Amino acid sequence: MAPQRRADLARVEVKIACLLLMCLESAMAYGGKITVQQDGGPWHILAEAARLRIDPALWETLKGPSQAQVTPASVHFPLAAQEITRHQFRLTADFAAESIKLSF
Repeated sequence: MAPQRRADLARVEVKIACLLLMCLESAMAYGGKITVQQDGGPWHILAEAARLRIDPALWETLKGPSQAQVTPASVHFPLAAQEITRHQFRLTADFAAESIKLSF
């Protein structure tokens, strides 16, 4: 039996997901696990780690203009915000002690 073919994903959605994965990777300096779910509706990205390193100023850039110092190592934060705004997505972020859940 041939594998079932999934629908093609919108390029802009995949671009945003990749940028958000980079944001999550920045918070997971000590390793962890990331799960991505997308079934034709919203994207859900869950990062789980025993230790997270969250820079609140950088995460604020995802909501809009921020006073955060953006370095080459953190440029994915404003780039993700720019794409989310340009394509009129709504990003939700839920932070817990050992996880971050992003949806758009």
